[in-house]
Formats: sequence, structure tokens, C-alpha cells
Amino acid sequence: MPLPTQLQGDGEAGEDDDFEDERTDQGEAGGDPGSGDEDELDGDADEEADEEADEEDSGDDGDQDYYNGLLALLTNTNEPLQFDKVLIRLADPDLFPGNFDPTTNSLLYQFAKQLGASGWSGELGLIPDFTGRTNPWGWQPVGTNVADTNKWQKAFYWVQAVNPLLPAGSLKFSEIVLEKEDSGIPGDTNTYGAIRAFRNSLWTNSSDPDRPGLGVTGSANAIAQFAWWTSDTYDTLGRLVDAAYPELYNLYKTVSGTTYLDAYAASASLPGPSPALPNTIYTLSRSNTNPVSAIMGDPSEPTPTSTFGFLVGQQIPTNAFTNGTDLTRVHLLFSTEWLGAPQGSPIIDAFGTWTNETTGVNGFLEFAATFQSEFGQWWGRQVPRIGIFEYEYIPASWRAAPAEE
Repeated sequence: MPLPTQLQGDGEAGEDDDFEDERTDQGEAGGDPGSGDEDELDGDADEEADEEADEEDSGDDGDQDYYNGLLALLTNTNEPLQFDKVLIRLADPDLFPGNFDPTTNSLLYQFAKQLGASGWSGELGLIPDFTGRTNPWGWQPVGTNVADTNKWQKAFYWVQAVNPLLPAGSLKFSEIVLEKEDSGIPGDTNTYGAIRAFRNSLWTNSSDPDRPGLGVTGSANAIAQFAWWTSDTYDTLGRLVDAAYPELYNLYKTVSGTTYLDAYAASASLPGPSPALPNTIYTLSRSNTNPVSAIMGDPSEPTPTSTFGFLVGQQIPTNAFTNGTDLTRVHLLFSTEWLGAPQGSPIIDAFGTWTNETTGVNGFLEFAATFQSEFGQWWGRQVPRIGIFEYEYIPASWRAAPAEE
């Protein structure tokens, strides 16, 4: 059964669990999100699969093969993973004009135009990277000088310049997703309120097809908080953000001197890791006769264990949610990283290691469907959006067989 898919492009993710909100306090449920460049896709859970992708720094100034491969993945209806949303990295147009210049000559523009012309009916978003090799960006929008304290404005100006260049009625850049590590901005409600107000000042008509939504990423402990932020009743203006992407990998919780984790990547300071490196819950479960059950666990079981049931479910109980909130606009991301991946910069062995006879892409799809069912019951809320990080880490065995010549 295909799932909603989310794909994310070039960037680095680090610790991201300090989002602040005056109404919710989730406690510790997750740690460092993974690192890499990201592209994100997403769709309805009963129809498609969510996925994230990375783009190498070496291709920042134009890697036609990267965009060709991504285009082929998104438009091939025979792929086991189908996608209805993709988030692609946006870096400094001055440093990488071949890729990111806000003109019809850039590869990113041409990719968007080709994807729209293909008939693909999903959404295309951006993850701006302000913390890479140029910090701040050298690029300034025409007629405007944006201070570094408001650098996030540049992504909106970029979309304001590019979206009108794309064919009317076709695919547009419909979302700007701020990842704290790559944006370098605080993850608090006052900041996102200011960003929302700025976006609304550039596009005063909420139904303008060129107007992008606002998205944010965070760690697993922000799931209930994100449900509130994406609620239509957040405040008198409606949603604080239009989409949120909690990262359900590099999870950990320390109990009585033991740190239960999925695959923590950088942690000499964590006491008693379980499982200990080089093992991860992904590598250990894939040889189990029932790998999905082994890695899933039970959200209702309070005994500490290295499963998604404990690491996510026990940290986010049903009463963590504000009444009336749901997960309609919250996209739960899982990692397909694997340390042997020929591209990108993977830091953990995650679902990308599921390539044997009992796992593979069908094993992941079974896991995603089981997660949606178990956590839908646990939270009392439908879990419609599943995503994976990232495009370049998708094992070759998960892909459709090449067409015969």
C-alpha cells in the first residue's frame, strides 16, 4: 500500500527540540534530527508515501543529473513509493546562480517547470539554507536590502520573483519550510508570527496562487505542539504555520542510567546507550521474523524499551494534544539513511538498511501502515501523513525495476 511521500533536499539537520509555545510543553521525546540535504514529498496515507531527499554540496551550482533523477522518481507511477509533496533546498543565488538564480535560466526553475508540465499533481516547496558556506546570503532582492536579522525574508522574496515566471495554472513553489538549523532563526511563536505577518504583507490575497505557505521542522517531541500551531483556530488569523514536519529519528530517552534510542549518532555523553553502536533498532529488527512488530513496540506499554512505541508514544500521550487539534497538516518523517549510501552524508543506519528478504520497501510500507493504525488509536487522531528522509538514501532495491529496452 503506497503512502504519502515527502522529499527534502540539501541541508544539514541537527538538534531541534527547543520550539517554544505558550500552550504546550511536550518534554523530552527526541534528540538530534539527522543531517543531510533534504527534499520532501507528501500525500494521503492511503494513497501515497512520504519521502525526503538530499542534494550534495558539489551539485549546488547545477547538477542536471540530480534534477533528472528526482523528476524520474516523482513521475514514474510504477515506483513503490509515490509522492505528492517535495521540499527542495534553496541556497544563496549569488553563490550558486546556475542552480538557484531567480530567473528562468536556473535549474531549480527549470525543474519546477518540467515537473508541472509532466502532469504531476503534488506540491513543491523550499527549505532555505542560510547557514551553509555563505552566511549570510550575498543575494538581495531587487530594490530591497534585507538585514541579516531578517534573512528569512529573502526566501519569500525569491518566491515572489520566481512564481510569476512559472506558467499560470501550473506548479508553483507553494511552501517555504524553515528548519532551525538551516534557517538560523529561533523556533518560537513570536518569530513565526512575525514571519506569517511578513508573508501576508507580500501576498495580501490569501487565495493568490503565487502565495506560499509557511512550514517548520522539529523533533518528535513537537508533534502535539505542531498540531496546535497548524490548527485553524490557533488565533484570530487562523494557523500560525501551514505545515509542520517532526523528525522521528535520532530519538532518545534516558531512564535510570540507560539511554533508550533508535540510532543516536554523536553521543559519547549519553549514558548506557541501548542499543549500543554499531547497532540500531533498524539493523536489529530487519533480521527479526516480524521486523515491523520488533521495531514498533506498543505505545501503551510504559516499560522503557528501544521502540517507536516508547520513544514516541510514551512521550506524547493522548492528553498532550489540545482539544480539537489534529494531524492533518503534520507530516511525520522517518529516515531512510544508511551508512553505505553512495550519495549524501548519512550519519545513522536507519530504514535504508531494510533491504533483505523480510524487509525492503514492502517492509517499510507495512511499518508505515502499522504506525498509522497503532498511533491513530493511541492519540485518538488520524495519522494521514508519513514522510521519509531522504531522496538520495532510498536503496536501489526500493525503486521500480528499469524499463526494458
